[in-house]
Amino acid sequence: MAVLVGKDGRVTVIAKTKPVGAVTWSISQPGPEIIDATIFGSSWKQDKIGIRDGGTISLSGPFNWKTTAQNVIADYFSSGKQFTTGSSFRCWMSTAAAGGSFGLSTGATLIITSVNYSQDKSGIGQMDASLKISGGYMKYTTNA
Repeated sequence: MAVLVGKDGRVTVIAKTKPVGAVTWSISQPGPEIIDATIFGSSWKQDKIGIRDGGTISLSGPFNWKTTAQNVIADYFSSGKQFTTGSSFRCWMSTAAAGGSFGLSTGATLIITSVNYSQDKSGIGQMDASLKISGGYMKYTTNA
């Protein structure tokens, strides 16, 4: 399983100008399922590659209701709407756009499976979200 983590990176939705905020994000993209294809009487087990799983994305960071992109995530979650390839959902390697980013491959969608909010008494809010990658994967592109 490949796990890609961005610390002090950013996540943007809808347009590059709508950042979710300074977040920690993680993309987990497991390999394909392995199917036992051993023929009866064989001395060695044989495996075949099965269907692939797109994986998951986890986001966490400070919460601010005035951040448009955080509201987009909340709205998509409550309405059951999915992010698609054209939605510009991107996980950036750093807050500077120089490092490159991960975006949905053609035909892939993101399903928000959970969103959690918390607020401590000093007024600092936190949010975290989990998303399921379906029908594709997160593809890395450089900003050369």
